[in-house]
Order: sequence, then structure tokens, then C-alpha cells
Amino acid sequence: MSLHELATQPIYDDDPYSKTLEASLLAIKENFALFDKTIFYPLGGGQPGDTGTLEFTDGTSRNVTNTYRDREQTQQIWLELDTPLSEEHIGLSALQTLDWDRRYRHMQFHTCLHLLCALVDAPVTGCNISEDKARLDFDLPEPSVTKEGITEELNALIQKAAAVTPASITPEELASNTDLIKSADVAPPAYNGRIRLVKIEGIDTQPCGGTHVKTTSEINTVVCTKIKKVSKSNRRIEISWG
Repeated sequence: MSLHELATQPIYDDDPYSKTLEASLLAIKENFALFDKTIFYPLGGGQPGDTGTLEFTDGTSRNVTNTYRDREQTQQIWLELDTPLSEEHIGLSALQTLDWDRRYRHMQFHTCLHLLCALVDAPVTGCNISEDKARLDFDLPEPSVTKEGITEELNALIQKAAAVTPASITPEELASNTDLIKSADVAPPAYNGRIRLVKIEGIDTQPCGGTHVKTTSEINTVVCTKIKKVSKSNRRIEISWG
């Protein structure tokens, strides 16, 4: 099988709480490794790529410093390593171990940003998530929200303990339900002919490939720390832990 035909099964799609996984190495490229399956989420949608470690059956270990999806072969997810592997490792099994604390904070914030989308009636123009803060940029010419109001409403939604579940839709179905799209000028990516959705019961449904918590109550208390005008029609809303 050629490199072009290889693919990675994204275990994090159906089980974002998996912390370890046995997987087989399919290919290497410089200091990148391609496995048949992975729990490591690739950089995208404002969410950072995952980090962690690899422990091979021959005793070799590597640190995973980032994770990326191949832009051309979208079914391939490449793990960036601190030190390159050799061809001898191809075919070996390795234990993938996720930097779980870091990932979990990304999951909490990513779900919280979906709640923020439900509160602000404006298209999203930018997104960024880190361990200690997250933000969305909105096409919002007028300052129609306040830090105090966003803080109060976000925490009220968090306390609802609403279930968060994945679903999917075809590009054709999405074209008939454009109200689901919250991002301005960005078409949600389709993998294997399907677009992944994230549903927050009674609050929000939108296309998203990121990892999320099971219920909004896992987010804990947050605070809106900044509402900043970044251009004539764009405002940035930043949240952090309360």
C-alpha cells in the first residue's frame, strides 16, 4: 500500500475520553509519525494539537510535541515527535499516552465556546483555545453584550448540565440547514462524505470536529475577561476560569 492510500482512524471522535491506546506505526516522514489509529487530536478549529508520549514494544519512547491533519490526505493524522524514528519502527505497536490534563481543559473550553455562540447572535470570525483561556471573534459592529452579562449567562448554561453529543450530516443536508453554520466564510470540512456535528441539548447545534465534554456541568465556573474591538465590525470575547 502506498503512502497516499494510508489512513488514520480518529478514535477521539467517538471517545474523546480515551487517555491511552495501542496503535501500529504505518509510516514516518522526517520527525512525524503516522499510525493506523490515534487518540491525539490534530490542530484545527481553534483547538491546539494534542501532546503526549509514545512507548514502542521494542522499548523506544518518544514525546509527541504536536499533532496535525494532512491538508491534502485529510484521512492522515501525523504526530510530531521530539526525535525522528527509524524505518525499523514501521509495523511496530506503540502505546499512545495523551497529556490528558491539557486536552481536558481544551475540551472544557471548546464546549464553553459553543455556549458562547448560543448567547451571541452574530457570525464567528475567529477562534482560539488554550489551557487557561479561550476566545471567539464575532462580526459584531455594535457592543451589544457586556462582560458581566456574558459571565452570568454562560455560567447559567453551564449549570444546566446539558448533554453534549456528536452527530453527523452530509454536505447536501447542511446546505439545506445553513442556520447550523456559525462561522463566517468558513465551510465546515467533510471527511468520508460526512460533516461532524456537536449538539448541546436544548442550547446549540453546529458543525465541529473538536473534542468536547459529555455535559456542560464539566466546564466549571468561567468568567468573561475581555470584550475588545479588533476591527470596524469585529469584537473579541475572551473567557477564562472563574
